Amino acid sequence: GGGEPPGLVEDAWQPKGLATALAAPAAEVARRAGHHTLTAAVAAQNVPMLHVLASLDASPPRVAGLVLDIHVPL
Repeated sequence: GGGEPPGLVEDAWQPKGLATALAAPAAEVARRAGHHTLTAAVAAQNVPMLHVLASLDASPPRVAGLVLDIHVPL
C-alpha cells in the first residue's frame, strides 16, 4: 500500500527545517503501518522539499508541471 505525508508546513516554518525533521520519522511510521510507498504532492519550485524527499531516496518525478507527485519507496 501507499501513504501520504500527514501535513503541510506553513510558509513561515518552511525555512526552519521542520519538514526535514519530520520526513524520516513520517516515513518510518508509514513503513511500520505496512505501506510500501510514501507519495507527496510538491510544488515544482519547492526545491528545499524536493531535496528533503531526495534524501529519502525519492524517485524522480515522471511528469514536470506545477505540482509534482513524488514517490518514496519504503
